Amino acid sequence: MGLIAQNLTPDLLTPKYREENLINSKYGHCYHSTQALFYLMNTDELQPMNGIDYRGDYHWWLQNGERIYDITAEQYYSVNKLPPYEKGKKSKWYGWGQRPHQRSLNLMIRVLGEKNVRDTVTDVEVDEALTQSF
Repeated sequence: MGLIAQNLTPDLLTPKYREENLINSKYGHCYHSTQALFYLMNTDELQPMNGIDYRGDYHWWLQNGERIYDITAEQYYSVNKLPPYEKGKKSKWYGWGQRPHQRSLNLMIRVLGEKNVRDTVTDVEVDEALTQSF
């Protein structure tokens, strides 16, 4: 969670969140940071959750029973507010087929480092007998 938090930058934000993010560095980062954590953990024990906060915005976090994993909770505590956990409900990711958003993928690349996302392609001669069997 710390590595994800360290890699949150304004370029990952939708433009409407950038102004407040200048004074509240975790504001606007809840969805992509939560989704990145979900996919990096690769477990079915964590449930995506969201709730409407005091601004009327959705806030996202992961939960396992009573245990909450919220990378951006500080955006609330820094302005003397509480995250909307009590109003939270189990949620599905936005988008088609529950696939991760590009911002979430970009964040995961930052956390893992580029060496973990590059494949090496090698040309290999295929045995002629093997190809004839198909």
